[in-house]
Amino acid sequence: MTREVAFCGLDVGITTTDAVAGWDAQAVVSLPTKEIQDSAEEALRLLFERAGTPADREILVAATGVGSRRLPSRVCGLDVRRISEITAIGRGGIGLAGGGDALVASLGTGTAMVSVRTGEMRHVTPGNGVGGGTLLGLGRALLGTDDIGELGRLAERGDRTRLDITIGEAVGGPLGMLPADGTASNFAKYAAGAQREDVAAALLNLVAEVVLWTVLLGLQASGQARAILTGKLLLVDPVRRRIDQIGALLGGVLVVPPRAEVASALGALWAIGEGLTE
Repeated sequence: MTREVAFCGLDVGITTTDAVAGWDAQAVVSLPTKEIQDSAEEALRLLFERAGTPADREILVAATGVGSRRLPSRVCGLDVRRISEITAIGRGGIGLAGGGDALVASLGTGTAMVSVRTGEMRHVTPGNGVGGGTLLGLGRALLGTDDIGELGRLAERGDRTRLDITIGEAVGGPLGMLPADGTASNFAKYAAGAQREDVAAALLNLVAEVVLWTVLLGLQASGQARAILTGKLLLVDPVRRRIDQIGALLGGVLVVPPRAEVASALGALWAIGEGLTE
């Protein structure tokens, strides 16, 4: 007699490994990625501690992310099925945002974009290499820390306009729909001795703006009317606030759904249930 199957989603990213359980929607594990297999096994063990394991059901692991290709065929004694990152990103974003067509942007270590139209998922442009990894690397270089919490706290106390040239400074006021306090040039006024708080504020703003302009170009390239934003970068408060500020100017084009930070793991979970494996 064939046993029923339960699925869990596993996203092994460059920076973070996420795990979610199909039988317990509230059970989520996120931890730093170290060694690929070790991180995957630790995430799954913690997931099962929190969610338990369903009785009399076979558990399959739907694995996605750059590290998933380096996993063996079994992890923690469970069979692994691989889900392409394009599928996981697109399925996760659309699933969290209620369906329909959209550009789904994954704001992780870098920025990747997938266009979803009538269920078909297509990679859009190369995206770019700016994302959470950029924030951590430049944090180490400029401020001597890659602690996201510390970077956020520093930024909260800083003033980016002490380092950035604003649109108002450049042209004397707003420019079309762009406000006077918008950025004309990031870090253009930087000089030795700049306050750490101001550097942090300018750094987080730079990352947020580069990511957003990439998403807006992706909207043009894909012909989509809305962009669904997902990924861990959205958990950084100053970055999220800047995204919300710019999104408000665009009239609802940018959508950040609940649980956006684990969208790819959820996308892998949902995709395997629909037979969308590699």
